[in-house]
Amino acid sequence: MMLELAAVVALARQCAPTVAAETLVSLVYTESHFDPYAIGVNAKGVAAPKVSDRASAIASARSLIARGYNIDLGLGQINSANLKPLNLSIEDAFEPCRNLAASARVLAENYTSVAKSSRSTEDAIATAMSMYNTGNRWKGFANGYVGKVYASSSSIIPQIRQRAGIAMADAPIAKAAQSPAPTPSPVADPPDQSWNTSAVAQTATLMVFGSSQTAPLKGQPE
Repeated sequence: MMLELAAVVALARQCAPTVAAETLVSLVYTESHFDPYAIGVNAKGVAAPKVSDRASAIASARSLIARGYNIDLGLGQINSANLKPLNLSIEDAFEPCRNLAASARVLAENYTSVAKSSRSTEDAIATAMSMYNTGNRWKGFANGYVGKVYASSSSIIPQIRQRAGIAMADAPIAKAAQSPAPTPSPVADPPDQSWNTSAVAQTATLMVFGSSQTAPLKGQPE
């Protein structure tokens, strides 16, 4: 089951307002191609189950976790190890609004943790995406993940802007959408982490490719 772009954008704006829809939707498309019941299995040789409804997705996820597999769930492919820190159940992970809210929280906290040490807002966004995928500032660049999100954005963002009646030539994100992903900032690499669990900052940048504005970060500190 694939959700329509318009539906995902509407959900992103409603459920995850602290991250710009353009950014979050580009990431989610890269993660799941808008399949709210997507399951990724982080083990070589183990095929991801193909499910078409929420009940089947929940049952498959429970079975895989019970057998000791590390898996990714739903629209934003939330990792099973992060369900408890994010206060999500398996059922929650397959509910689109809650999944997007959790994805935005992880991305926003990652962004906040690197914003001051990054060369620019754009670099901070890209680094936050690397951390979203790998828990590491650098590995998401090396494995091609950040580049994939930017490639998705080059298709997704024009469609969002077209639906909103905004010409790409006039949009502040146009340049970024047509550019390759930036390289990681030359700062010391912190230890690997599956998710940034530091206390939530009071504010975070509303992350739009190529521009920013400040908005409160709504999340519960760990």
